[in-house]
Amino acid sequence: MSGRFGRPDPTGRSSGKLGGKRGKLAKPPEGAAWVWLTADMVASDAWRSLSINARRFIDCLMLDNMAHAGTENGNLQATYEQLEVYGLSKNHITKAIQEAENKGLVDSQRGGMRVTTRYRLTWLPDRDGCPATNRWERYKNSEICPLNRDKLPPKEGAAGASVPPKKGVDVTPQKGGPSISRGDNQNHFSKPAAAPPRDEKSKLAPARPSISHIDPDEYDFQSADDAHEAA
Repeated sequence: MSGRFGRPDPTGRSSGKLGGKRGKLAKPPEGAAWVWLTADMVASDAWRSLSINARRFIDCLMLDNMAHAGTENGNLQATYEQLEVYGLSKNHITKAIQEAENKGLVDSQRGGMRVTTRYRLTWLPDRDGCPATNRWERYKNSEICPLNRDKLPPKEGAAGASVPPKKGVDVTPQKGGPSISRGDNQNHFSKPAAAPPRDEKSKLAPARPSISHIDPDEYDFQSADDAHEAA
């Protein structure tokens, strides 16, 4: 039990944290930078309706945030040159930044001419210790299908889930088929049916006699010389 829920606290209750090997595997790789995303945000209208360019802009900000170990949120930078290198088209950068701001995922602080704009990811605390604003929660989009995560289909192979058969596979139960039991080494496959007896009136050609059963007296063998003279 401790390997799943962690060691109990002094009151005897579970600590609610994964322990043991599973706890180690559930953590980010040692020494690797990471940033967390909540399930509510990923399922939100704001996140699901992002265009590819707005998503790349946010990804670029997350990389800058990870490069500073999460300590510079609110002071993140993404210049036009950096965004172009990351994959955004120059003609779509301004629109992508506006989209991320309008959907409440990014806050920006513009300093005027020749001053680099500073950005903040709204689902993370900022560098001054202020909590996340989560402005994305207020964004609603009626054009996308509402998502109820409680009614999503279960994972394949999960307990109680019905796994559909693969396409093209016949799952009809076979009656009278061969047994494929692996309990022993006996051959459980049924033998093929014997060939039907040859009917004398059948149109099939009679079997050819073997050369060893030919009676020389019943056949007129001609030598090559006799055949030549007859010709």
